Amino acid sequence: QNPVSFASKIRGELARSFVLSVGEVSITVCIAVVEADIDTNEESFLRDADVAMYAAKRSGSLKFALFDKNIHESIKDRIELKNDLTLALDRDEFFVMYQPVVDMASGEIVGFEALVRWQHPSRGLVEPMKFIPLAEENGKIVQLGRVVMQKAIAKIAQTNASFRGLAPELILNVNLSIIELEESDICEFIRDVLHENLFRPELLIVELTESVFIHDPKLISSKLSELHDIGVRIAIDDFGTGYSSLSYLDSLAVDCLKIDKSFTDHFLEDASSVTMKTIIKLAKDLNLKLVAEGIEEKLQADELVRLGCQFGQGYFYSKPMMGYTLNSFLANRQSVSQQSRQRFASNRSDDTGEFEISTRQRF
Repeated sequence: QNPVSFASKIRGELARSFVLSVGEVSITVCIAVVEADIDTNEESFLRDADVAMYAAKRSGSLKFALFDKNIHESIKDRIELKNDLTLALDRDEFFVMYQPVVDMASGEIVGFEALVRWQHPSRGLVEPMKFIPLAEENGKIVQLGRVVMQKAIAKIAQTNASFRGLAPELILNVNLSIIELEESDICEFIRDVLHENLFRPELLIVELTESVFIHDPKLISSKLSELHDIGVRIAIDDFGTGYSSLSYLDSLAVDCLKIDKSFTDHFLEDASSVTMKTIIKLAKDLNLKLVAEGIEEKLQADELVRLGCQFGQGYFYSKPMMGYTLNSFLANRQSVSQQSRQRFASNRSDDTGEFEISTRQRF
């Protein structure tokens, strides 16, 4: 009999409800299918079965998996990377990069988003899309998130101190996963880190994806209220790609929307411009700050400003940068900005004050 058909039959039989003394119960089953012959080594057979079972458990729809070499290599690589991740935290292999958030009309840098990266000793740079899901699976996301929070707040606090009296204080955006948000002491932890670094709470913006809001609404609402009580602000990251209901914007403590790059990429096309306009109007109506992510061209930035989106980030302004480059980057930007103001003042001396205010609009 075909092994896949046989596995499907077993799964179907086991999926039926059972009547016990406590009532009717049902079970779910994951099946690993491995084809072997009489000469197959027992150890390799069990290893292959374990790999196929791992694949079956990750399949939300099939619930069974037939072993093949491609699955083996993929799962093996994933397991190795997950094991390496634990060691990476102990060895301090993770570092933070910073991407500017810009007032698009004036070009002023208003803050930075902290982005975690992993420098693997043999694989080189591992992208977040590979290791973040693994960190969530093995429970290391909480430790990783706290390392990022501590490093980022310390760095931006240091940068603000370097430019005190010369420029407005920078804000800091840090991503937070649902697993981190559910930790009982997360608000206390953030409060302590802010206090240790003399970093004003209102300068910290915690970014959450829309998927967070499909979890326990009461818990999420309570956590966001606690963060607001501290003074921390809340941003919805990748807005428009996840949770379909907009009711949470009105009922929860949300301060900012970040438009997903997928909208920015195509909004100049007729089909996508309506969506962008709708999001911008929604933010304005709800008195929320708005940041467009993934800006790569001047035309995108100019049109977003025309539509009323004030803040943006993307390669058009700057790629993510190492922390040790922040001071020189900001010093160069400040010099250019001062020159621009002087040129503007010489040409439009009648409204210099108005220009000065516009270039210092805060996030």
